[in-house]
Amino acid sequence: MVKSGIAPRKKIRAFIRTGRVVVNGEVIKSPSFKIDPSKDKILVDGKPVVVEFQIYIALYKPKGYVTSAVDQHHPTVFDIIGDTFGSRKLFPAGRLDVDAEGLLILTDDGEFAHRLTHPKYKIPRVYEVEIRPPLDDNAIEIIEKGELTLRSGYKPLPAKIQKIDEGKILMTVFEGKYHIVKRIIAAAGSKVLSLKRVAIGPITLKGLAPGEWRKLESEELEALRKILNL
Repeated sequence: MVKSGIAPRKKIRAFIRTGRVVVNGEVIKSPSFKIDPSKDKILVDGKPVVVEFQIYIALYKPKGYVTSAVDQHHPTVFDIIGDTFGSRKLFPAGRLDVDAEGLLILTDDGEFAHRLTHPKYKIPRVYEVEIRPPLDDNAIEIIEKGELTLRSGYKPLPAKIQKIDEGKILMTVFEGKYHIVKRIIAAAGSKVLSLKRVAIGPITLKGLAPGEWRKLESEELEALRKILNL
């Protein structure tokens, strides 16, 4: 029942001991009672419980938050979620720096997260990027053709760049490598002043304000799974 996200483990035990949990019409008062979520009908306070075997959420990370579970100096994205999912251990499929904001996908599905960040699957990640100085047309062409070499010697996959105005671009990259946007921009002779991720594949920030999150819709998840061959 912890997997249902209805409450943390301690609260669920209290629910059971006080007779608030019914399984197949029988009031359960032992926390060690075994259930089969695929077959058993579970009610808490008369309401059916749906057990989620995997969790997938979209979160709008604000600036000033980190994506690690614990940090001594900054709040984390897990402070935003709180104990909503009880003892379920979520982790981000990719990261954003503390000074960046935007879309994060969090899950407890390891294979899904691995594929979402692996360059093999070329999942597009779209960023609104404020830069100084502006990129000239030659630099943009080199980036889009995949002819740019980073200072580390790595050659990133071709990216797409759309100018919003002189100091802002919309940049789409197809790999989840560490600091990839900042490194590309730096190698092209400019500097990132601010960065916001607005989309990962078909998932966007639509409907989310900074510090808000939502579960992925079934259609969104199905679209991602198709891209990831899951």
